Amino acid sequence: MPWCPRCRTEYMAGVIICSECGAELVEELPNSDGMKVIMIANLEEAKRYYDLLKSFDMTDAKLVRKRGTELYHVIVPEEKVEKAKKLAMIQKINLKTIQEEPEEEPINLLDSQNHVYVHHSEKHSELLSSGYSLLIAGGVGLVFVLLCQLHVIRLPIEPFSRLVMEIVLAVLTLVFIGAGFYCLASAKSIKKLATKEDKLTSDITYWFKISFDTYVIDTDIDEKLSEEIKYFKRCEAMKRIIKQTYGELNEGYLDRLIDELYQYLYEDGEIN
Repeated sequence: MPWCPRCRTEYMAGVIICSECGAELVEELPNSDGMKVIMIANLEEAKRYYDLLKSFDMTDAKLVRKRGTELYHVIVPEEKVEKAKKLAMIQKINLKTIQEEPEEEPINLLDSQNHVYVHHSEKHSELLSSGYSLLIAGGVGLVFVLLCQLHVIRLPIEPFSRLVMEIVLAVLTLVFIGAGFYCLASAKSIKKLATKEDKLTSDITYWFKISFDTYVIDTDIDEKLSEEIKYFKRCEAMKRIIKQTYGELNEGYLDRLIDELYQYLYEDGEIN
């Protein structure tokens, strides 16, 4: 279906000029502005979701009607897709209310697989563990091949078959050993990043715990809101506070850090 690159309005097939601004339509919207369609629905459902996004300071969200239909698109910046999805889950909004093109595979915006940020220290530990395990496996395989060559271990098979098996085992052994050394080298290269990240996490955690409590976080939050909405607004407030002091951080890293701080503040009862 053709789109207007200026108005971001979709038209029916066969239309070549936008009736609003006169721009020539294109087959697909350019991705240079980083916007993504996150919902296709009727006006009532789309407007409900759009208003929800606006209430959470997502002022760059857009509500666009598909020309010639009663369907509406809710569009958000790509970097805010995860936040928009979380809001939809909290409010139990189905982002796949209406499928615009039934013959196409629907876009799964509520994927059950959550991409959790992995700390560099965890990556370092995993690489070390994998590296040593591969080296041990490779070493065992190498010893087995050598024992077979020296006829210490005699396998009850034909000579040719034994030779083929020994060659295959030798190749696999070398692959395991090579992969093991690669994992150890990768672990060494990531160690500095892990140390730096751990120090940053420690600094932010210590500063936040001695500087803020639940009273400060909840200052601008309406007590009448549901616990789910309170949770989201508290996380947003905590994120703003950290960014004001430490600048822009990786969103995945920040989300995981805030989850840990939230548990400390509101669930573990460390601060009242």
